Amino acid sequence: IHGYYCSIGTITKAQYDALQLGWTRDQVTAFVGNSGDPITETANPLHVQYRGTCTEFSFGLLFFTDGKLSRKDQSDLC
Repeated sequence: IHGYYCSIGTITKAQYDALQLGWTRDQVTAFVGNSGDPITETANPLHVQYRGTCTEFSFGLLFFTDGKLSRKDQSDLC
C-alpha cells in the first residue's frame, strides 16, 4: 500500500503551501513534478486531486478556472 501513496500524483505540504493562486496548470505541474489526477469531466472549472504522502486520507485538491489556479484545499498533508 505504501507504494501507492508515493506514486505519480502526489504532493507534499511544502509544495502545496508554495503554490500561488493565478499559476497556470503547466506552472503547477512543473513545480510539483506531476500533473495530478483530474476529477472533473469539464475543463472549466477543472478540479485536480493529488495524493498526500502521510496517510491514505491525505490529499491536495486544486481548482483551475480559465486555466489558472483559483482555489486550493488540502487535508493531512505533511
